[in-house]
Amino acid sequence: MMFASQHVVFAALAVILVSHFLPCGAQVVRPASVKIAGIMPLTIPLAGGGFTGVLDHLNLTTQLTTQFINNDTTILKNTTFSISLNNDRLLQPVILGTMLRESRTGSLGAVGGAFDLEAIALAAASTVLKFPLIVQYSGLPALSNRELYPYTCTISASFVNQVTAIFDLLDHFYKLTRQIQWRQPGLITTATPYGIPIGQEFVNQAGKRDFFVTSYQQILGTTNDNNNLKVRDITQQVLELKNTKSRVFISMMQTADAQTLLAVAQKSGMFAPDYVWICSDGCAQNSMYLNLTLLPNQTVSVPEYRNALPGLIGVTYPIDLEFDRYQLLLKTYIDTYNGSILTGIYPAPLYDAYFAMASAIDILIERNMTRNVTNIVDAVRNVTFRGMTGWVSFDENCSRFPVYNIVNVWRGFKCPECLGGHPLDVFANVGTWNYTTGLDFTSPIRFFDGTTNIPDLNLHQSFDYLELHHWPRLYQPHPFL
Repeated sequence: MMFASQHVVFAALAVILVSHFLPCGAQVVRPASVKIAGIMPLTIPLAGGGFTGVLDHLNLTTQLTTQFINNDTTILKNTTFSISLNNDRLLQPVILGTMLRESRTGSLGAVGGAFDLEAIALAAASTVLKFPLIVQYSGLPALSNRELYPYTCTISASFVNQVTAIFDLLDHFYKLTRQIQWRQPGLITTATPYGIPIGQEFVNQAGKRDFFVTSYQQILGTTNDNNNLKVRDITQQVLELKNTKSRVFISMMQTADAQTLLAVAQKSGMFAPDYVWICSDGCAQNSMYLNLTLLPNQTVSVPEYRNALPGLIGVTYPIDLEFDRYQLLLKTYIDTYNGSILTGIYPAPLYDAYFAMASAIDILIERNMTRNVTNIVDAVRNVTFRGMTGWVSFDENCSRFPVYNIVNVWRGFKCPECLGGHPLDVFANVGTWNYTTGLDFTSPIRFFDGTTNIPDLNLHQSFDYLELHHWPRLYQPHPFL
């Protein structure tokens, strides 16, 4: 009887213990504070040596995000959230050392990766140190490789999806016009970690979708050797594109290189009513018409760039202009920098990356689960929320489900509700693309001539195949005609 009663007691204790540690109905043990790390370039190298704090606006976004999360009653209740912001200076040893230090001083994860090489370095450090990372901007497909980077998640979807969106655009206009030029584009990219993979993906998808790439040109792009800013001569590559007789061109490069392309192609007569240009996210930027070398004021317009922009179509990451937190961020930017720095598309995904990491930590706290690297990455996969870049959710590889804005520069149009909502923005939102429904246009696209008329891209060069002025020599009528 004694053993039987002991079994009853032990069973009762087991029920109590199990029920205590079950997530459902358990008493949540909330930490007083949690911390994550921000690792990003707060300064960038200048030509001639030295650094500039032009990216200090990332610090402003970090401060605002911390306030947003601590004032949010839906996550991290009674827990103070903080971000330890670090300047990686785009240097790989600094990136590794910073992540190692943050992993040993209480940070639960990191956010970073405003540039592609930086993102790869951060992802590699994340793998070595087994430290959770959310990349805020880069869309390199390699970042979704779970074998290489098992602890890395990405707010920006893979380039693969962006290329699909561009082909859907081309196919849309081909179906409307039945002009073969929409299926025979020319392609130009930079030979960089950004340009190479997205260019290769474009060529691969072209073959699968029965498109023909008439010419694929790569340029070395603008470099900084700490002595002067080297702008490469790309005249030959642009002429190669022009000689293909294509009328639709795809540009996949960052803003500074795209500005060089604008200038050279404009001189070659390739920004005109019978040409169409489509930009990937790297050059579908509101800063395309500005002099980016004037620091810290980057809002000086360059007429040569501005004249070429009308009609430019872009595929880029969305911004939710109606989201109250983005509206406050935009107002703070304008008030702080007196309109001299555009918001661009970088602050919005940075906020979303921070919020995703905070939400994942909150999930683990609510479930009384250990906040280790595996659990944090798994929790990020289950995060869904309204972000500054629209609705955020993740696939099994911890990559953001792809959503893009289709944007377009309208000739002479003042843009109060353009891509980023800044008074100097020039890209109007004309539609969206997502992975389930494809293209959805909300406004008609305006082309180089300022109208919504789709240009006639057929070749109408004035020449006579039979050289009729030499009729007697070249052509004798048949005697029976």
